Amino acid sequence: MVNHPKEPVVKDFIQAAEGVSNEPELSHVIALSAISQQNEQLTITASEEQCIALAARFDLPKIYNLSAKVHIEEAPIFLRGQLQAEIDQLCAATGEILHNSINAPLAIKFITAPEDDSEVELDDEDCDVIFHDGNCIDIGEAIAQSLYLEIDPFIRADGADEILSQVGVISEETMQEKRRSESPFSALSSLKKLR
Repeated sequence: MVNHPKEPVVKDFIQAAEGVSNEPELSHVIALSAISQQNEQLTITASEEQCIALAARFDLPKIYNLSAKVHIEEAPIFLRGQLQAEIDQLCAATGEILHNSINAPLAIKFITAPEDDSEVELDDEDCDVIFHDGNCIDIGEAIAQSLYLEIDPFIRADGADEILSQVGVISEETMQEKRRSESPFSALSSLKKLR
């Protein structure tokens, strides 16, 4: 009988063969036992290599810089602070490279990952939640994920609507007006105005 490796082992092997790392690009791990000693503000700044790796992960042309000033609270574990980044991203309509400055607050709650695949109930305040393994948290990865959530996936360059209309793409406003004018109720409305 041949023992087949479990899927994660195969995945790790394939990623290693392809040169893909399982390590987060921006890692700053803190043991849960050390959180009570972390009363000062921390500044996490991505290196040039980390910015390049994160840009590849997030499919961005470039990340110029990424930093966050944070502090950690315990019981429950919260990461609070401010994220700042300068990035280039592509216009969703034209593909033009656009520069974007991101300045966003961070409020992330870390909770223990469930031992099985059971669902976790979240309260309204728990909108940004990251699981931890019970031993440590990775605030660098939390900052990287927060950056990704701040990227506007539908960013548009100035004049993008005009370029789109030139190639036959109808704007949402034009489509809504067309639907209203073709509605059977619009004919009734015009009859009502004739009275």
